[in-house]
Amino acid sequence: MTGLAVWVDDYALRSLPGVELDLSRVPALVMRCFERLPNPSTVGQLGQYRQVAVVGGGDLGEVVRRVELAATSLRIGIIGALPPGVVAPRSLRGPGLLDLLPAHTPGAAHRIALMAAVPIVSGRAQKADEPPAPPRRAEPPPTAPLEVALPSREGSAFAIASSTGGCWVLAELLRALDGKRLGPVLVAQHMDPEFVGFFARWLEATSGRRIVIVSGLTALSDDTVYLAQGGCDLCVTDAGHVVSVPPSGRFIPSANRLFRTFAEAFGARGTAVVLSGMGEDGAEGTVAVVRHGGTAFCQHPSTAIIPSMPSSAQRASPSVLALTPDALAAALGATRRA
Repeated sequence: MTGLAVWVDDYALRSLPGVELDLSRVPALVMRCFERLPNPSTVGQLGQYRQVAVVGGGDLGEVVRRVELAATSLRIGIIGALPPGVVAPRSLRGPGLLDLLPAHTPGAAHRIALMAAVPIVSGRAQKADEPPAPPRRAEPPPTAPLEVALPSREGSAFAIASSTGGCWVLAELLRALDGKRLGPVLVAQHMDPEFVGFFARWLEATSGRRIVIVSGLTALSDDTVYLAQGGCDLCVTDAGHVVSVPPSGRFIPSANRLFRTFAEAFGARGTAVVLSGMGEDGAEGTVAVVRHGGTAFCQHPSTAIIPSMPSSAQRASPSVLALTPDALAAALGATRRA
């Protein structure tokens, strides 16, 4: 398993007291930057480690400046640590930014370790023959959660696509639905294979839902979340079973592949959701879900740390409804099993 090295500056340490010691227990190699960014050449010498830089600032403006500088100068993931009393601004997002940590975030070390496992899919790693998606201005989200009145559907199921910045929205959605009876929830979370077990344990503890890592043919149960085995795609074989299969592309697991098989199996009983992430995975699959009579949502791009995936889903299928995380939870609750 690849080791973890965390570059952390003094601003971040002030906002996240004790995180240095907690990171050593994860375990991670902690590299202190003393109020400056790590040297890019030194970062390059630690190729055997999975690396992430946690940077802060004395005020919000400095955090924004230093995060943007780090994202353009370092080829590693960046996490911003916000000063006390500062709320994460919508403008603070983009390629390389994995997460924003409010001051005194509980469990910050484990959150950093988890986000370091999420692949960065950005212009830095984009294929030369792959044109960037056209820019799209995100409309401001509603000031209050929308009332989404959807009928309960017997035998309903959910498929969720998530990448950079989506882990936390996924956990919050599942936690917000606590006490509501759900059908099976199938998740394609882009992540390196060796971190799937850690992610499953974290998601189960955070959301309170039962998490199953799928290997062979697995029967679906209500109120259970299913993840692909590390390095595999998750596919639905019929309305009652899922299986992990060898990957089909550079996004692992593939949201498009999950959504396509999900659409064929569940038809009008299926609901798909696309959360934060860089790239377009999930857009093609969302079209399949809608074509088979299912319902499709995405996280409102203006609330996503990385808006590319939800924006792509909107462009691919105009019927996709973009909602804030709170409104998404209300909508998924409305589609619960009768």
